[in-house]
Amino acid sequence: VFYFDETGCSNPWDEYYSVDTFSIEALSETIHAFLIDEGIGAESIDIGFDSSKVELCYACHCTTGRVISVKATRGDRRKLKNLNFYE
Repeated sequence: VFYFDETGCSNPWDEYYSVDTFSIEALSETIHAFLIDEGIGAESIDIGFDSSKVELCYACHCTTGRVISVKATRGDRRKLKNLNFYE
């Protein structure tokens, strides 16, 4: 499982998000589409919340507290790490 700490507006998939309303389902679909385009096969994508990761600022790089969990093959490890995912 690989993890990514969501930011305010510096996520690699932000350009893929085109839905009028924001929902966890839409975010998950957006991340999935982005990963497919990057050649990464995600078995599952989960979105959780960790209050210790919340940064109370409005800069794009500040973390929201949402943690994106992607279950992918170890063969995609390097690709995910290049996108700032961690294990």
